[in-house]
Amino acid sequence: MCAKRIRKGAKVAQINLEEAKEKIIKIKTLEGMAQSTLNQYNLVFNDLIAFFEKDTRVDDITLNDARDFINWLLHEKSDTSSKFKQVAKKGVKPSSVNNYLQKTRAAFNILKREEVLKENVFNEIRNVKFQKHKVETLTVDEIKRIFNAFNKSYYAQFRSYVLLHTLLDTLGRVDETLYLKKRDVDFDKRSVTFQNTKSKKFRLVELTPKTIGQHSSMDDLASKFQIREICLDYDHNVDDIDEVEDTVEELRIDCNVEIT
Repeated sequence: MCAKRIRKGAKVAQINLEEAKEKIIKIKTLEGMAQSTLNQYNLVFNDLIAFFEKDTRVDDITLNDARDFINWLLHEKSDTSSKFKQVAKKGVKPSSVNNYLQKTRAAFNILKREEVLKENVFNEIRNVKFQKHKVETLTVDEIKRIFNAFNKSYYAQFRSYVLLHTLLDTLGRVDETLYLKKRDVDFDKRSVTFQNTKSKKFRLVELTPKTIGQHSSMDDLASKFQIREICLDYDHNVDDIDEVEDTVEELRIDCNVEIT
């Protein structure tokens, strides 16, 4: 079925950013989008609301407003909720801004199709160009130093310790690993099944004896606290990628591991 065209002079539905967020999340949920993708749309709208305020009507956002939002993302946005202030930086990476643009364009195109907008101003903004650099890798000794820096007597640090071992064993995506549940770990077969994947297909990967032993300890803790997920924060919310990166970055600084 072809998308509806807005007739010239036709009135568009007037909704604010909060209502637009609910509409997009509902549509994407019905389309069967992965939870990680829904989280990205949620993040984009949360930042739009933080910049413009939730009562701002989407059809009031001009091209200059959209440019100001992108400039804010690049140079001013800061994570006030971060627990690791010493590594907090203002502004997000250009590659992340381009991800924002991709999701914002897609969301506003849907709003246009739904006759909420006449034009999508974000389609007029090009991706941010940036110099791509070689990815620096850690040596085996540096990785060991970071692992040894975890204080495993604390639940949060032990959880991150198990998470990193799982990532190294499986080469899984961070967002896939964050959504692992207790039932996804098979202790008899020493394997883990990724259920929440980008391709929508489950993936079974073998774990080393050391990592499966760590998951056994996590399973005992999860049973004690009556939780099903593996990677939860203190509020019983699934950790996000930024929180994992902050944890590792803090330990890297403590271990004096330099990344040039």
